[in-house]
Amino acid sequence: MFTFITHPVDRAAALYEELKLSAEGQTLNADLISMTLLDYANHRLGNGASAKGPLSLKENNFVVRSLAQVPMDVPLHGGHVAHAEQVLKKFALIGSLHDEETALTSWKRIQKLYGWRGDESCIKSLLPKSSETKIAEDSEEYKLLAELNEYDMVFYDGVQKNFDDQGRLKIFQNL
Repeated sequence: MFTFITHPVDRAAALYEELKLSAEGQTLNADLISMTLLDYANHRLGNGASAKGPLSLKENNFVVRSLAQVPMDVPLHGGHVAHAEQVLKKFALIGSLHDEETALTSWKRIQKLYGWRGDESCIKSLLPKSSETKIAEDSEEYKLLAELNEYDMVFYDGVQKNFDDQGRLKIFQNL
């Protein structure tokens, strides 16, 4: 099995964009159409009067919660992060979408392990289309989304280390 990881803030921003696109023409999420990313982040954190209504469910730390099988109503702790990291380390070849170089390295590892052929266009299609989609680390949006996904942030750093460790395996030498 293999998986690709992406930065938690990038994932949360992509979710916002996807929800916003799917909200067009729907009355259920009509308030999302006029929300900025900052409004959305505040809304998800439960800040302000806008934190009520159909979007009030606080989606947070999705990856850690999924891998460690922790429901939304249960508080997370470091043990959940460690468990989630071990799940990936034990069962998956880790691919990273951190940037184009690491994404291409990931693709080469998958090709090597599974004997796949093909060009790099499929992996490039997973990358953000421009630097405009990146959120500045010093922005309020970044800070709020990082706070909302604090355990996924720690997990991401640990999994990046596991990605580097897997790259040192003999099978992936000379890629």
